[in-house]
Formats: sequence, structure tokens, C-alpha cells
Amino acid sequence: MTAYNKDYKSKFVKEDFVYGTSAYIIDLTPNEGKSFFKVRLTLDKDKLEILEISIFDKNGSTYSYVIGKFVPNVEIPEGLFTFDASKYPDVDVVDMR
Repeated sequence: MTAYNKDYKSKFVKEDFVYGTSAYIIDLTPNEGKSFFKVRLTLDKDKLEILEISIFDKNGSTYSYVIGKFVPNVEIPEGLFTFDASKYPDVDVVDMR
């Protein structure tokens, strides 16, 4: 979880007890203009896994995502995210690359 280092400033907010476990609360503030002004991460203190992500939008909305189950290192089959046009003969494919 270090990919944010170049695009965000991080700030440790506090240690808290949430969802039945000890957790770290960390705020990320984007370096460049985004449609949001802050992302708050709640991390399991022992496992360092994300428990919750809250995104604070500039229009006053907050979007929170609670991670109910985290499964690391899942095997993903080759081609899972590849569109196979032969499976959909009646579809017009428009490649806008």
C-alpha cells in the first residue's frame, strides 16, 4: 500500500477500535485537483488490511465503502478482463483507441 505516496499527502489521524478490532485511521489528501478533497482509510492495525474507505467529495457528499471480507492474492484466470467478440456476434465493436 505505497502507490499513493506520489499523488497524496498522508496524515495519521488516530488509533481507534472499530469493527471489533484495533485500527489506524489515515487521511490522504490529493496533491492535484480532484473532485474530492480527502480519502480516509481505516486499516486493521494487526493485518494492515483496509476495513473502510471514505471519500469526501467537494460538493459535501461522503462515500463510504466497508470491506466485509478481504481475500488477498486471489488467482485470476487469464483473459478474465478480455472481451471476446466471437461470444457476442450481434454486438458492434467500436475501438476508440
